[in-house]
Amino acid sequence: MPFTEIAIDLLAIAEKRNEAFGNEISALGDDTWQVLLKLYVNRHSKMGVLIRSLENVMQFPRNLDRILSVLLNHNLVEEVFSKTGDDQVLKITDEAVSKIHLVLDGALGSVNTTK
Repeated sequence: MPFTEIAIDLLAIAEKRNEAFGNEISALGDDTWQVLLKLYVNRHSKMGVLIRSLENVMQFPRNLDRILSVLLNHNLVEEVFSKTGDDQVLKITDEAVSKIHLVLDGALGSVNTTK
């Protein structure tokens, strides 16, 4: 795949992401998308995702508390407490999964029509 096509795919995903998640979440930047994707790929884990592990996918980990606050307020993530109590655990909600599917399906659809 030529680099131009990859760039077109990434732009299509960014556009669909902004449409699906709205201005408040989009304004938080790419770190928010990375957090959502990390939670998405681990959505079938019975344990969920440790909050501290989300910092590993972020460019600006200092923004994690703000991002999680907004995602929790929009019902896109939910808190689950670990049995050990060492760290807070999160899971992605069905609403967020649906929006991610909308983004990825929409982006794939627009990419396939431009090729």
